[in-house]
Amino acid sequence: MTNHEIDQYLDAGAAGMEKPALNTDRVKAAIVGDLRPVKPLRSRWVFLAGFSAIFIALCGIGAYRLGPWGWEALSLPRKMLMFGALAASAALLGSSLVRRMAPGGRQWAGPALAPTAVFALLALAIAGVFPFEKDDDFLSAGIICMEAGARYAIVAGICFWLLLRRAAWLSPRWEGVATGTLAGLVGVTVLEMHCPLLDAYHILAWHLGTAALGAASGFLLGMLGEYAQRKSTRNFWRTRAN
Repeated sequence: MTNHEIDQYLDAGAAGMEKPALNTDRVKAAIVGDLRPVKPLRSRWVFLAGFSAIFIALCGIGAYRLGPWGWEALSLPRKMLMFGALAASAALLGSSLVRRMAPGGRQWAGPALAPTAVFALLALAIAGVFPFEKDDDFLSAGIICMEAGARYAIVAGICFWLLLRRAAWLSPRWEGVATGTLAGLVGVTVLEMHCPLLDAYHILAWHLGTAALGAASGFLLGMLGEYAQRKSTRNFWRTRAN
C-alpha cells in the first residue's frame, strides 16, 4: 500500500464519498508483521528497590571516598531537615518514574510536576536551614564541589538508565528531566555529606546546581531520544508503504 493510496482513502472519507477499496491484508501485514511478544515489566516495588539500592550505595561510597566532613559539621536538626528533604525528593521522583514506565498506569500528576516540586522543596529547605553568608572562595570552591558531585551523578544516571531502558515512555524529554534530577540528587547528597561549607548561596548554586545540571542533561538526551524515535517510525512506514 502506497502513501498515495492512503491519502485517497482518507480524503474520500473526509469528503463523504465512497472510499476506494484497500488491500486489508497489506494493511494488516504493515502493522503487525514485525510484532513480537515482549517480557512484562517487573513489579513497581522491584524498580523502587533498585532505585533505592543504587541511590544509597553511591551516596555511601561518595561519603566514604570523599570524607564525611559535611555530615560532621551539621547539627542534628539540620541533618534531619536537609537529609529528610533529600530522601523525600528522591522518593517522589522514583515513584513518579516507576508509574510512567508503562503507558496507561494511574498517574497522580503531569511529568513536569515532580521535578518542579523537588527543586522548590530543596530550595526552601536550604534557605531555611543554612545562613546566607559572603564567601570569598565562592567560585573556586563551588567548581570543586560541582565537579565532585557531577561524577557521582553521572554514574547514578547510567545505573538508573539500565533500570529504565525497557520502559515505554510517552514523554521521553520529561522522563529524562526526572531521571537526570534523580541522578543529580545523588551528587547533591554526596556533597551535603562531604562539604563542610554551610553557606546557603554556595549550597543553592553548586550543590543544588548539580541536580539542575542533571535535569538539563536529561532533557537534552530525552529530546534526542524523541527525535530518533520519530525518525525510526517515519523510516518504518516509508519501508512498509513501498
